[in-house]
Amino acid sequence: MRQGFAIDWQGLWNRLGKPAPPALLAALLAAYSEPQRHYHTLQHLGECLSHFDAEYAHVPAALFASKRRDVLQRFLARSAIYHTAHFAATLEARARANLGAALARG
Repeated sequence: MRQGFAIDWQGLWNRLGKPAPPALLAALLAAYSEPQRHYHTLQHLGECLSHFDAEYAHVPAALFASKRRDVLQRFLARSAIYHTAHFAATLEARARANLGAALARG
């Protein structure tokens, strides 16, 4: 499973025209392999990547990257990403930092 997941993971990054962040795959593999996970497992994540792969396979990489950037910019331009007080207080700053970092990477 891990080998197939790593191949799907690398394929998605290749289509984005970007290198896969080296530590991120290891972190995902570790998190999704935790024993308490019953639904959101490594198998589930691999299935999601496979569906994503099939869904967007027809989209040229440059167009995908451009439209992805547009979506990320629109999220960042919102006055609030989260619309509940709890999530705004606990996750808004981190979400904005993540969006900014993704946009900076291209």
